[in-house]
Order: sequence, then structure tokens, then C-alpha cells
Amino acid sequence: MTTTAVDTEQQILDAAARCVRRYGLRRTTMEEVARLAGVSRGTVHRYFRDKDTLLREVFTRADSGVIREITAAMDAQPTLLEQVVALALRIRAYEEEALLELRDTEPEVVAVMLTSGAGPMLGRWVDVLVPYVEAAVARREVRPDLDVRRASEWTMRMILSLQTTPSVTFDRTSPDDLRAFLADHLITGFGPIPARVSTSDLPRNRK
Repeated sequence: MTTTAVDTEQQILDAAARCVRRYGLRRTTMEEVARLAGVSRGTVHRYFRDKDTLLREVFTRADSGVIREITAAMDAQPTLLEQVVALALRIRAYEEEALLELRDTEPEVVAVMLTSGAGPMLGRWVDVLVPYVEAAVARREVRPDLDVRRASEWTMRMILSLQTTPSVTFDRTSPDDLRAFLADHLITGFGPIPARVSTSDLPRNRK
């Protein structure tokens, strides 16, 4: 596309994002997007076939932007634990920015997007985490036979649950509490394989 075409497309996407933040998904219309973008409805349709196509691109762009910001914070950390803590502390920004503050207008939509509809998002974040876990394996921070992709999925599932489920035994907004929790119950699981317990070491039932 020409520079002018790219500028027009971004202008439309900016307007659509403002509409979603202001009105939510259901009340966002192609007409309102065109008005905010300062173009005709025909121009909007020239770039985006329909509302679903437009909104999909809006969320993809927002998602990519937040991922870049969070991975920059992770890259500044020296260990997998600190990288995961950086991700967990910033996942709130993901909801606010990548999901365009829908919790304010359509909280039920956000609930679906973070639970039963979270498959695509989970897949993207697993892809993001894989190289960090691979690097931790190379640094010998975690065991060498770790299934990197499964470990990445487990990590992201834990982080999403920290966002969607209240904590009981620690303060999930405290960096120190969060670091301790993740170190004890997540990263430890990626460490050396524990010795197998012999059945002779198990307590016997008393008759």
C-alpha cells in the first residue's frame, strides 16, 4: 500500500479502537468509525470488508503492541523467574490495552475472552514464552529434559489465573509476594527431577 493508504488504514483502526473503548463491541458501528476517522463509510469498507474484519484487526494490533511492551520488560530481566514475574505484574495492562478496556462496557465479553474464549490468546502467549524457557534450559536454570512448550503453556495458564481469580494466601499485586509464590509453586516445578519415592518409604495404613 502507498503511504497515504497506510495512513488511512491506521486512521480507521485508531477510530475503531476509540469506538470500542467508548461504546463497547455491540454499539460500535461502521458509521461511527467513519465519522471519527473523518472518512466516508465507503472508505472504511474499502479497507475492511465488514465490522467483524475491522474489529479483528483492531484487537490484533492492540495485542501485538502490548506484547512488544511486556516482552521488552521481560528482556530486561536476567532469569526465567524474574521474566515470569515481569509478565505477571504487567498482565493487567494486557487486559486494559489489548482488550480495549471492555471490562468497563462489556465485562461479560472480557470474562469469555479470558476463559472459554482464551484459546487464541493463550496460543500467542505460549509462542512468546517458548524462547524464554528455552534460554533458561540453555542457562541450566531448569532441567534439560523439560518439555518447553508444555512448560510455557503451564506458565501462561498460571498467570492468567492470577489475573482472573482472587488470591487467598498472598497479595498478587505485590512484586515480592508474587515472586515468592511463583518461585515456590511454578519455577520449582521446572527444576531438577525429584527422586522417585520408594513404596517402602510410604506410610503404611494401620489396621
